[in-house]
Amino acid sequence: MPTSSPFGQWLRQRRKERELTQAELAKQVSCAADTIKKIEAGSLKPSKQLAELLAGCLNLPVSEYPAFVDFARGVTHNPVFDPAPSAPPPQSAQSAFHAPAPITSLVGRAREVQAAVRLLRQPSKRLLTLHGPPGVGKTRLSLAIASALQSEFTHGVYFVPLAPISDMNMVLPAIVAVLRVRESPGESMLETAQAWLHDKRLLLVLDNFEQVMGAAGVVQQLLADAPGVKAMVSSRELLKLYGEVGFSVGPLEVPAVADTLRDAAIERVSAVPGG
Repeated sequence: MPTSSPFGQWLRQRRKERELTQAELAKQVSCAADTIKKIEAGSLKPSKQLAELLAGCLNLPVSEYPAFVDFARGVTHNPVFDPAPSAPPPQSAQSAFHAPAPITSLVGRAREVQAAVRLLRQPSKRLLTLHGPPGVGKTRLSLAIASALQSEFTHGVYFVPLAPISDMNMVLPAIVAVLRVRESPGESMLETAQAWLHDKRLLLVLDNFEQVMGAAGVVQQLLADAPGVKAMVSSRELLKLYGEVGFSVGPLEVPAVADTLRDAAIERVSAVPGG
């Protein structure tokens, strides 16, 4: 009776990390469930084509495909190639913060951060839109809120910058690219993204949504079948979706001219560091 190969053991471990059954993985790579069973048991080596499909399904970088195929086909018996787990474990929530590091400190927004965190911690609040005029710091505020919540989302926080996009049809590809989800054969990009998100617990941060408002329905579709996923949007206006919670962000307060020389007055306003 064959014993499981190193690749078979690796595949079983990665499949379980993604919480997939053998049948579910087989469906994603268009093969029979028995094929996956035999590969994991070490009695069958995948074809080059199947190995590449598995690499895509497990979100491996394209640059690693050749080494992965050699590993899967048994060409490399003691592979140096050993991809990291495809899904970060709960204890590694810090490493799953896929967002840019702020280049400035957050000044005067402590109350807003606390209020937004309280909202997103409520199970029924799954779409929070930070809305307000340009230049008030919505992006910086969203990063602070996401950072405060990152340990509460097992599968991470993902920041999707939409400022470079003006075509609403490019919003879904931008989200999929940040999530590193590969399109499955026979499925649309939306179906693949929905299936991938279905059992995840993560926070999507969609920044500068105002220029792609026609893609609001995509956000609703992604949240509809993924109860553990929440979205925080920054925009000049609301998305006007069912269940959306609007969070108005205005300019920071500034001291009155008559008070500028009075330290006590300056310390009371939020636009001054330390206030």
